[in-house]
Amino acid sequence: DGQIVNQIVGAGTYTVTVKLPESTNYNAAEVEVTVTIQKATVTISDLKIEGWIYGANANKPTFEIEESFANEVTYVFEYSTDGEAWSATVPQNAGNYWVKVRVTAEETSNYNAAESASVAFTIAQAPVTIDGVADRYTSTYNGEDFTLPSVSASNGETVNMVIKKGDAIVSSIQNAGDYTVTYTVAESANYLEATRTVTVTVQKAN
Repeated sequence: DGQIVNQIVGAGTYTVTVKLPESTNYNAAEVEVTVTIQKATVTISDLKIEGWIYGANANKPTFEIEESFANEVTYVFEYSTDGEAWSATVPQNAGNYWVKVRVTAEETSNYNAAESASVAFTIAQAPVTIDGVADRYTSTYNGEDFTLPSVSASNGETVNMVIKKGDAIVSSIQNAGDYTVTYTVAESANYLEATRTVTVTVQKAN
């Protein structure tokens, strides 16, 4: 039931039939020889990947493979959070991950399935900026509260504010003196905690 071929190419089992025709002094003869070409094993080495910051473009892993195989095999990068469950989906959230490269036997008939050792990498939490205010303000006492501009966080999260006059927490800026306004954005899964300090001086009125 096998296919007749003119040469042996690719992994598999072949039957070679050698026939000698009848001659004056010899009867015809025929012999069959079985030839098996085993699948090659691909060696993958030096897998590397640089981590990146959440929100940035993902870095692609690099690896070394024998030059003779480079254009003949199909491979896929797979990622994991625990080293056990693997997926071809590139992770996006901040955290610690592993990556490996795998050659699949189903896709490559002449090569055995192979995979590299896994390599760890990290998607780091992104920094957050607090925008909308200057570092220092100066005002003169007029009996009214000093109003700071509205602020926002670059990640869209809530900005908390604490006002201090000396070591005491106060609810507003009004009386003459030096005030420290501290803005904070809480740490989250993908973002670092952020802090910004603004100094306000209310001078005495004449």
